[in-house]
Amino acid sequence: MSRQRAADRAIVHEMFQSTDFGSAIIVLVFGADGQSVFSTNATNPCAPSAMKLSRVGIHAACGAINSAGDWTLRLRVNESLSDSATISFPIATLPGSKTAGQMSSAAIILQAGDTYYIQADGPSRNIILARAIIQWEIL
Repeated sequence: MSRQRAADRAIVHEMFQSTDFGSAIIVLVFGADGQSVFSTNATNPCAPSAMKLSRVGIHAACGAINSAGDWTLRLRVNESLSDSATISFPIATLPGSKTAGQMSSAAIILQAGDTYYIQADGPSRNIILARAIIQWEIL
């Protein structure tokens, strides 16, 4: 059955978070539902039905900035090591910074059973707290 009106859209949000209390951090591995998610992990979220990438929101903070520059959030599908979509975002010192918007490719469609994960990388930071919310439209 197809949706007849835009108001009939079903939207879901998946929350990921990451913390690293080390120094000179350049990569963040995120977790969802209490489990780490990354390229070789069988715990990556699985799409229950076809869904389309819609938007993302990121709130990130750090204790100290070692190198200037933005970070990149990368969405990858089916344990691929290639980016399906990206978005740049700052990580400012506490209380941090917030970024919301569309990722580089809004044409990402997952089929039922596809898995996905996110990771972020960028210039050196100390003590990072980050949360990302990925918005999907159920097709």
